[in-house]
Amino acid sequence: MYTYRIAAQHKVPPSLEYGRVEPLFRLLQITRPYSTLGDPKITDTRARAEIVIQLMVHHKIGPDLLRHLPLGISSPLREATRTGQLSPSGEWPIGAYQLIGRDDLAEGVGSSAEHMNNGGYKTVKQWLVCAFVFLLHLTFP
Repeated sequence: MYTYRIAAQHKVPPSLEYGRVEPLFRLLQITRPYSTLGDPKITDTRARAEIVIQLMVHHKIGPDLLRHLPLGISSPLREATRTGQLSPSGEWPIGAYQLIGRDDLAEGVGSSAEHMNNGGYKTVKQWLVCAFVFLLHLTFP
């Protein structure tokens, strides 16, 4: 909930000291993943961790922010990332894999499908084109 809504509920006029910028932005970032952690409808731990990780990526909660939070506040979020690290989904965005510390999987997602299918090797046609361009540069500098 935004600060101006809280002020309106209690009939307190906002001071607008910060202008129209939300002064509790970081708190709003963290509230959504915590709401998911406490959701009684999600009973599977892995599913809950996946949702929390995706919310953390969406709200740009990363290791830097977790490092600056007190341990008691960051622990549930860190536990969610650890759970995701042990059994990551195959359909996450790159940021989710980077958040859980699985750069190996993030690199696979970031690569093109062709690169993954040919083991990182160029086709014969690609090598011939590269060799031809190289020879042209040697002949006509």
